[in-house]
This record gives sequence, C-alpha cells and structure tokens, in this order.
Amino acid sequence: MNGLAAISKAAELQPDVILLDINLPDMNGLEVAKRMKAVSPSAEILLLSEHDLFPMVQEGLRAGARGYLLKSDAPRELATAIRQVHKKEQYVGLRFPQ
Repeated sequence: MNGLAAISKAAELQPDVILLDINLPDMNGLEVAKRMKAVSPSAEILLLSEHDLFPMVQEGLRAGARGYLLKSDAPRELATAIRQVHKKEQYVGLRFPQ
C-alpha cells in the first residue's frame, strides 16, 4: 500500500492503532503520519523503521506518532509496542534513550 491509499483507508476505517512504515513508495511516512492524524485524530500511530537515529524518532513523534519501533526489533517488541500505543502511552524502542 502506498501513502495516499493508507491515508484514505485511515479516514474510511477510523482504526484504533495504525502500524505505519516510514519508507513508503510515494511519500515520506512522516508526512503520511501527519495527514493520518488529520483525517483520523483518535488513531494512535506506531512507526516502523529501519532507521536507528534518535532525531528520526523525535521527528516521528512530532509528526503525531505515539510510538517508534525498529523493524529489526519487531519480532521481540511489536506486540508490546502495539498494546502500549493502544493505551495512549508513548512507546520508543529499547535501543533509544528513554
């Protein structure tokens, strides 16, 4: 799915939690997150990324995401991260300063 289609689905479905990859074929995932929050303000967004740079985490949270998780850590942390953002609590992967 591309970013525009994901924004459209978020508006249509009004999900509780959105798992969003930062790397999308048509637009930056951070821009997608901002647009999703505009069309689905109650949705909590968990960003998935291969980028382990703390400034990227900060940008993601400023874009409206509630959480940030590295793809390499997803097998161990994904369920916990989803539960936490669903409870409206911030989740930042274990590799980053808390």
